[in-house]
Amino acid sequence: MACIQLLPLLFCSFLYIFNLNPSSAQISSSPVRSLVLPVTKDPATLQYLTTIYHGTSQEPIRVVIDLGCPSLWLYCSSGRLSSSRRLVPSCSIQCPAARPSNVSCAFSAAKFTTACGLSTVNSITRSATRGELVEDILAVQSVDGSTPGPVATVDHFLFSCAPQFLLNRLAKGARGMLGLGKSRVALPAQLASKFGLQRKFAACLSSSEGLVLFGHEPGYDSIFGAETSRSLMYTPLVTSPDGSGSSQDYSINVRSIKINGKRLSLGQKGIGGGTQISTTVPYTTLESSIYRTFIEAYKEAATKNYFMNLTVVAPVAPFGLCFSSKEILAAHGWGPWFLPLI
Repeated sequence: MACIQLLPLLFCSFLYIFNLNPSSAQISSSPVRSLVLPVTKDPATLQYLTTIYHGTSQEPIRVVIDLGCPSLWLYCSSGRLSSSRRLVPSCSIQCPAARPSNVSCAFSAAKFTTACGLSTVNSITRSATRGELVEDILAVQSVDGSTPGPVATVDHFLFSCAPQFLLNRLAKGARGMLGLGKSRVALPAQLASKFGLQRKFAACLSSSEGLVLFGHEPGYDSIFGAETSRSLMYTPLVTSPDGSGSSQDYSINVRSIKINGKRLSLGQKGIGGGTQISTTVPYTTLESSIYRTFIEAYKEAATKNYFMNLTVVAPVAPFGLCFSSKEILAAHGWGPWFLPLI
């Protein structure tokens, strides 16, 4: 919540960074410490979007941010043709970096002209297809604390070209998805490798505008303010909740759920297995048995409380329990935040 409240001040200092077109900006020749991407939220799809600049002409391209996607993928047949784009052969050293498993490379002339195939996924529709690994120029704005720096470029940035149907259900104008996952070809890893940065990033995602910071200590005090930085809470990430070591997703351990201070009884198993953090699903999802326990407890707290006494209405998909919002505003006047505390 603190991040959302701070955004108007935050974007006063970053506004001219976000409107900057790298094609006409100063190119970095000095060491880069941090990089920044502006983020907006599409009101129609609730997807988080950013703009990247790629190719010879540094064409601006809108992409949907996917926290668990292993790489950037684009519909490459639209927009300007980049003369610097190059197909990555299946027997190149870049190919196994992009897909480290199931790579078979028999050395022949054909293998050095055949494109490296890469599994490309739209995590919103759960559609997958074969993409072609390519490399091209990518430009990202550098930043030093709250001060904008020159544009930093990656000359051989690896990403996947995907067919048009994979754009289905993406926000209007989006031409692909930007992966922030844990693979060697995800954006954080490639930026860290190119500029010698620490392999970490910070994301501030809100209902309107936000940002993603990459690199060395992002300088939370200078970006968010010292008071907000001190109020931040931290929890460790679970690197591989399924034990396979191959998951691209970021997860945390949720140990319990409380509604109005009352802990839910979830049995011996509890939540377990790690809880995935997602930028493409705009609401919390729970395993079926946990979900049933949760809505029963929430319904009781919302309907049998003297101050709330909410009315259950017909559910709206995909949700299984809904209340009358008009009743909340009319009866209480405090708005939707006067609800059972989770």
